[in-house]
Amino acid sequence: MGKTPDRFPGPREEDEIQLSPGTISPTINGEFLYKTDSGFEFYNEGEVKQLGLSEVEHHTIDSIVHNVAEDSYTEIVYVSGKISSETVYVDDTKAVKIRETSITYDGTKISQTVTIQYDGTGSPEETYTEDYTYNTSDQIVLVNGVLT
Repeated sequence: MGKTPDRFPGPREEDEIQLSPGTISPTINGEFLYKTDSGFEFYNEGEVKQLGLSEVEHHTIDSIVHNVAEDSYTEIVYVSGKISSETVYVDDTKAVKIRETSITYDGTKISQTVTIQYDGTGSPEETYTEDYTYNTSDQIVLVNGVLT
């Protein structure tokens, strides 16, 4: 008799697998549930084990890009010949913002940028502020970013 990929001898049958968001943790040996904001949990021998990443953990990984629009409309505003802001909208109606960056200058040098990321409805989701430090040759030597 052949073995299934999990090395169980013989055939296995599954009527269905349902993974629906919920608020309870598994309590039956072998039970596998998705708990909202916590991720997947598995109950084994009296212990609940966290599997994978929660939504919050996933969002904090810097190498994963979030909420970037493939199609968008960008508006750039100039003040005294310098870019003062860039706003990315869902489309040219400019009804829903995706991201907005404001640029502050100290003379001719950028001193700070503030980027606001909006959710799918256009409400502010998070703000990232970057402060720039220059050396005596006017080269950027430090960018200090804070996510709020």
